[in-house]
Amino acid sequence: MSVFGSTPATVMQIRQSVHKLSVAFPQMSQDFFNLLVERIVKTNMSSRRLEYAVNRVLDTFTYKQLTIADILSIDVRCRILSYSEMCNEAARRNASTDDYAPVRIGGSDKPGWVLKVDKARYNIPDEL
Repeated sequence: MSVFGSTPATVMQIRQSVHKLSVAFPQMSQDFFNLLVERIVKTNMSSRRLEYAVNRVLDTFTYKQLTIADILSIDVRCRILSYSEMCNEAARRNASTDDYAPVRIGGSDKPGWVLKVDKARYNIPDEL
């Protein structure tokens, strides 16, 4: 599961993000940025993920040529475990089930379980 949620970026958020990239990479063509916008919309990239991806590229990218995959492939994921998977993993790691936190997904009866450190690090809400 992506830690950035699934609410798609708005048109304004996409415009602002692509503008930042066009300033940072002026050698890239307008056609490239048009195609990037199309792919962001088509993949329903979330606003938080888009912001993270653009900032990461701006802060760490060292090549002259930017590719669409350089933006779309950036994501942070964490595993959501069932109760039995969580118990098995805790036993395998010689850890405690107290190291995990429940997360309800889509109003399901049974929660999924994520590591508490991941929940805190990525600000994962109690219900998705």
